Amino acid sequence: MLRGRIAPVIQDDEISRALVYLAYLLFILLVLFAIAYSNWQIALIGITELMFILMGKAWATQAGVNVQDRRLTKRETAKIGTGVLIALVGFGLADLTVAPLFGLFGSASTFFGGYLTTLPQATVIPIASLVVLLGAIAEEVFFRQAAFNYFASRGGMVTGLVVSAVIFGIAHIPVDGLNLPVLTILTISGGINAFGGVYSGKLSSCILAHLANNAISLGLLSVILVIH
Repeated sequence: MLRGRIAPVIQDDEISRALVYLAYLLFILLVLFAIAYSNWQIALIGITELMFILMGKAWATQAGVNVQDRRLTKRETAKIGTGVLIALVGFGLADLTVAPLFGLFGSASTFFGGYLTTLPQATVIPIASLVVLLGAIAEEVFFRQAAFNYFASRGGMVTGLVVSAVIFGIAHIPVDGLNLPVLTILTISGGINAFGGVYSGKLSSCILAHLANNAISLGLLSVILVIH
């Protein structure tokens, strides 16, 4: 299972489908915000995230990902919760392990696009919220449901975990630049979240873990903006 070809592991479910529908709504709200404040960079981010969802869904279909039409069982729901917990603990360990090595503590603002600080202060939190919520959903559809399942189905579980995590890290270079500590944390976190998804077998655990992580990051951003 770890080395050979396997069937797609991280499957769609009723929660993930609802979250994807939420992403379409968030995209509309984000574009409206961008138009209202003539911030075309924000609009481009929204369009990019939408493209990630559409391409991810198409890729996942090609990889043979099934759509679960039935309701989740209690056991499946419990495994989703455990998958989220696995990912969040892994995120925290990755931060605590990598950040001190690079002296990254105290520079949390590195994780947030500088474009947010150029917005009118009253709009930063609403727009940042839309960006991180939409981003979490879009990235999990593309990198975990599509990329992981595709590479795992062809090269095995380890291949899926490693390749999808590396692609996830590289994809953040346009936003974070060639920032080694940030890219290292993102790559490790991508692999950990995929592992949580493998445990639960559901895309929703990956999305929920990413949403929780982004919510924590957004809270840190709020604190940073208040301090400065």
